Amino acid sequence: MFKFLLFTFIILTFIPFNISVPINGIDFNILTRRQNVNNACYVKAAKESARSTTIVLINKSGTDLFYISSPLDHGIWTSGCDPSTTQIVPNGQSISFSNESDGFATGDGGSVVYSIGSEAPPLTFTINWSNPFTGSNSYEVNFPQGSKYAYSAPFPPSGDNAYYEITIL
Repeated sequence: MFKFLLFTFIILTFIPFNISVPINGIDFNILTRRQNVNNACYVKAAKESARSTTIVLINKSGTDLFYISSPLDHGIWTSGCDPSTTQIVPNGQSISFSNESDGFATGDGGSVVYSIGSEAPPLTFTINWSNPFTGSNSYEVNFPQGSKYAYSAPFPPSGDNAYYEITIL
């Protein structure tokens, strides 16, 4: 019995697999309850690492977003998908960026900070995420208290290669 449980654990932990079911023409992954993604950063990060997080930041705030910083707690930026390469996200536009694990049995995590609006001093908001090798994923979007801006993120974080769409309103 122990050998069977050990074998099952190894298969489920280290062998990637995908179970999908088409619903109304959209292929949904049963394990992550997430729509399959064709985003270039997501595809590249998922292919290159055991854990990755891709964020699509959609700006519908009525004003531009200005990049401030993007420190990583774990992992590296996926090549070509670093948020610092796009200093301004104009209203009505979006940006994709990906962070991936770097090393054996490691996860990814970090944050990105943008300023928003024309107030003085400028308002900033932060997106934080963590996709550990073991345990649950997490993310949060933080605006200053009393800010007139908000966000929408329809999918909760899950999966080894997490994908979030965050719309700034």
